[in-house]
Amino acid sequence: SDPSLYHLYAIGGVAQGVVSDDYEVISIDTSDPRGHVVGGARRVAGALSVARSQLKATRATPEEASLLPAGKTFVYAFGGLQSNNVEVAEVLPGGDLAAFNLTESMQRSRQGYFATIANNTALSICGQGGTASSTAEKGELCGVGNTGRNCDLPEYISKWSSLGNTGAQSCVNPGGTAAGGFLYLIGGGDGAGAISSKVDISLLGGTP
Repeated sequence: SDPSLYHLYAIGGVAQGVVSDDYEVISIDTSDPRGHVVGGARRVAGALSVARSQLKATRATPEEASLLPAGKTFVYAFGGLQSNNVEVAEVLPGGDLAAFNLTESMQRSRQGYFATIANNTALSICGQGGTASSTAEKGELCGVGNTGRNCDLPEYISKWSSLGNTGAQSCVNPGGTAAGGFLYLIGGGDGAGAISSKVDISLLGGTP
């Protein structure tokens, strides 16, 4: 609600050798143009349904996904080493998260992969089973007014479907980002020790 306040989230992972179901948030106040003020970390224990490491998380707003409720921001926590669960929580004023709600789980186990949401589509790609792969799956966001399968809330994912021959590089631990409705899949390892310098570009909601 405060356009000068930004938030950084760390979700799940491993802390002191223990797989975590917590999240931590740090708020950054940018209201003073002479310098940003970084707040202390706030930890919320037991936030995830299943503690997991090597997961991916992303935010989504109506700017990236027009089916989401106007004026709201959501954080999605995808599957990891211990679980394929996908959960979503609304960002509250001040940066804390509402309770995570379970939505449709990913079809495949992935670690060292990339995931994002844009064009009303959730996408996960590469890292199937923690190894180099080019497989991908996409999920459809429910949207406001949708009363179909698994659509109790508009931010839920109604279903995941496997994509066919993606044409993307086979990789594990790639970088990536979504911008302007396009997916940019960057680098990663080939599973045999080689590191890629390739960049794959595709329209989100289509085939990479």
